[in-house]
Amino acid sequence: MGQSEHLSKKYDQDLETLRSGVLQMGGLVEAQIRSAIDAFANGSQDLIDQVIASEGRVNECEVNIDNDCSHIIVKRQPAANDLRMIMAISKAVTDLERIGDEAEKIARMSKQIHERGRMQPQRFPNAPTCVWPLEELGLVELMQGEHSITRELTAVPTPGHTPGHVSILITSGGERALVLGDAAHSPVQIHEPDWVSRADMDPELTRQTRRALLDRLEREEIIVAAGHFQAPGFGRIVRLQGRRYWQGL
Repeated sequence: MGQSEHLSKKYDQDLETLRSGVLQMGGLVEAQIRSAIDAFANGSQDLIDQVIASEGRVNECEVNIDNDCSHIIVKRQPAANDLRMIMAISKAVTDLERIGDEAEKIARMSKQIHERGRMQPQRFPNAPTCVWPLEELGLVELMQGEHSITRELTAVPTPGHTPGHVSILITSGGERALVLGDAAHSPVQIHEPDWVSRADMDPELTRQTRRALLDRLEREEIIVAAGHFQAPGFGRIVRLQGRRYWQGL
């Protein structure tokens, strides 16, 4: 039977309720994404609060639609087109809920960034004239994860100080060295990795990045080139009595 030929009018109503529910949830998630992007761009606290509050409604929609799907399957035992539609809706609401989660994360991140005043243009005054034009000319290549630049040079993501901060791993002559950049600003941060600089845009991400990076540098015995440490700034991460220390070369 087609969707308009069911003997039970209640069955038709149940299916229409299901279709309407997933459309409503999709509209809610779409609005959540738009608001999250706008909140990130302009720091509107009202939009941030709206996105975070919407997450509860999105979760409620997912639970209700899942329950409706289960109810119809058990009670009506749908077949063919109806069953395929119900299974597709069940999968769609799961995906929509995950998208809503990501929108909420963007909103919370926006709140942290704007509360610290990190989006002020004066932080990067030369970007509009020196960086953005490169993207417009197609000269910017975005990287995801570790990225091999040449056989000797690898970009290693170390975000926290700035969102896209990277350190450079150099491989040559059977040895490896990491140009640390702004992943650490003082030797004391080797044994106190949770100490952050007020210049670090995302303190918590800085801590997470630094802990993971120090683990790797110690484990793989990689030489470190630390531009912010006392000259000449070359050294290794060593362990003494259970604590890490900076050992200059």
